[in-house]
Amino acid sequence: PYPGSQCGRVQGPLGTWGDDEPEFSGDTAARLHVYDRGGHHVCTEVNFFFDGKVEGAQTTVSPRLFSPNGDENLDISTLNIFLEEPATVDVELYAAADSGRGREITGDPLGTLVAGLQVLDSALVEWNGRDGGGDVVPDGFYGLVTTFTDACGNMTRRTSFVEVDNTPPVAPILFPQSGDPLPMVIEILGTVQDKNLLAWNVDFGVGFDPDVWSRLGNGSREQMEEVLAVWNTNGLFGDFTLRLVASDEAGNRTENRVEILLGNPTYLLTYFEILPRLFSPNGDGRRESASMRFGLDFPSLVTLTLQMPVGNVVRTLLDATPLGAGAVVRPWNGANDAGNPLPDGTYTAVVRAALAANPGVTQEETLTVVLDRTPPHVDITSPATGFITGNSAVTGTIEDLHLTQYSVEITDTPQAPVWTELASGTTSRTDVTFALLDDLEEGDYALRVMAEDEGEIRVEQILPFTVDNTPPAVALTAPVSGSIVGAVGGPVALEGTIEEDHLESFTVEFGAGSAPTDWTAIVTGTEIPATNALGNWDVSAVADGLYTVRLSAVDLAGLSAETRVQ
Repeated sequence: PYPGSQCGRVQGPLGTWGDDEPEFSGDTAARLHVYDRGGHHVCTEVNFFFDGKVEGAQTTVSPRLFSPNGDENLDISTLNIFLEEPATVDVELYAAADSGRGREITGDPLGTLVAGLQVLDSALVEWNGRDGGGDVVPDGFYGLVTTFTDACGNMTRRTSFVEVDNTPPVAPILFPQSGDPLPMVIEILGTVQDKNLLAWNVDFGVGFDPDVWSRLGNGSREQMEEVLAVWNTNGLFGDFTLRLVASDEAGNRTENRVEILLGNPTYLLTYFEILPRLFSPNGDGRRESASMRFGLDFPSLVTLTLQMPVGNVVRTLLDATPLGAGAVVRPWNGANDAGNPLPDGTYTAVVRAALAANPGVTQEETLTVVLDRTPPHVDITSPATGFITGNSAVTGTIEDLHLTQYSVEITDTPQAPVWTELASGTTSRTDVTFALLDDLEEGDYALRVMAEDEGEIRVEQILPFTVDNTPPAVALTAPVSGSIVGAVGGPVALEGTIEEDHLESFTVEFGAGSAPTDWTAIVTGTEIPATNALGNWDVSAVADGLYTVRLSAVDLAGLSAETRVQ
C-alpha cells in the first residue's frame, strides 16, 4: 500500500514501485482506494503486465581462488555471465571482506573490467588480478559486481566473490640442520603455514643434488614447529639431502633443502618407531593406544619410559629388562604408573639399550608421542536463528590443533536428507565464511557440519533452518489517513493486519509531523493478533498537531515491512 492524505483534486504520480521492493515480473493488478471525510469509499482497479526485473541474471566465477603472479598456473579467474533476455553488462571490481553476515563489498570501485558489453544469453569475462591502474591487487577477497540493464531500463546487480593469494607457503626445516649431531632415528621438525594450504611432503635423496627422492612423510594440514616425519638412518652413510615441499590451492609452491652428512657407527637398536604417533584414548574404539616398537641387534638390557617435556618420568614400560635380539612392541594407553589418565600434550618416549654382554656399551633414542582426547571445536554462527533469507552465508569456526578434515553440507530434504557439499578443508578456520547461500528458494533445509582430527575424534552437527524470502505484509485500517482524533472521543482504536508465517515482532508507534525522526511505541508484540484489533492509543496527553502512526513488523529471517498513516 501507498497511503496518501492530500485533500482536493490529485492528478499525476501517486506512488512508485521498484525502489526497495523485491524484483518482480508478471501479470499485475493495481488498485486505487479513495476515501472522503464523509466515509465514502471508491476503488478502481487496472490490470497490466509488469516488466520489473532483468530475467535470469546470474554470475559465477571459476576458480574462486587464484594467484595472478605470472607463473602460468592459476593466473586468471573467469566470470561466467548468464541471462534469459538480452542486456547490457558492466563489471566493476571491489575489495571485499568477511563479516558476520557473510562476504561483503567494501569501499569504492578499484577498476572496471568491462563496460557496455552487449550480452544475448551468456558471456565470459576474465580478470587477471589487476586493478584499474594495472597493478596486481594485494592478497585478499574481491567482489566482481555485474550490473545488468535490459531494454526496459530494469537494472539488477549480481556479485561473485574471488580470492587472490600470491603468497607461497612458509615451510622451513627446523631440525636437523647441516652440522647438527644426529641420533639414529631423526625426528624431522618443521613448520608449514598457509591459509589455503593444499599439501606438503618431506623427502630425502642421496647426495647434495639428488635426482631421485624417497618419501618420509606428507600431510595437508598446517604444522607449527611439529614433527613432520621420522627418518631411520640405520645402514645409511655419506651425503644426503632433506627437502620440505609445500603447495597451496592457489598454485603457489615452496621448497626448502638441508644437506646432511651421516656417519657409520655401530648400533644396538635397528629401529625405533611409535604407531600411531598421535593417539586418543577416549573410549571411542579408535586410536586407543600407541605402540612403542623397536628392534635389537644384540641381547640387551632395555629401559623404556615416557617423560614430560621437562624430563619427569610419568610411565615406565621397561626397566633394565633383559631382551633378546629381535622385534619388541610395548603399548601405552595414555596413563601414568598409577593408572591415572595423563593430560593432553606431547610426551617423550626414551628407549635405552645396554649390551647384555658389556653394559658399558649403550645406545639411547628418543621420539615424541602426542596424547589428544580433545574433539574438534565447531561453532556455526549463521544460520543461527533457524531462519535466514535466500541470500545468506554459512559462517563460523571449526578448530582443532590436529584437524585432518572438515566438511559443510546442505540438504533441501531434511526429513530424508541427500547431502550436497558446500565447503571442505583440512585447516582450522576461525570466524570465516564457509559458503555463500545464494538464491535459495523458500522452504526447510539443514546443514551437516563434520570435523575429524588426527586422533580420529569425530564431531557431527545437524543444523536445521528455514529460508524465508517473503517480508511481512502489513496494513493499517484504522485510523485512516486524514482522521481527526482527540481525547473527547476516548482512546483511538488501532486496527490493521499482519501477514507473516515467522513473525519475530511488530510495533505500532507514533511520531510528530509527516516525517518523524523520533517514535513513541503504542503497542508491541511477538504474536499476530487474533483479530484486526491491534490496541488502543491514549491521546489524552498528546499535544495538538499532525502525527504519523506507523505499523512495522520484522520476521525471524530479518525481513521487515512498515506502513504509515497521518
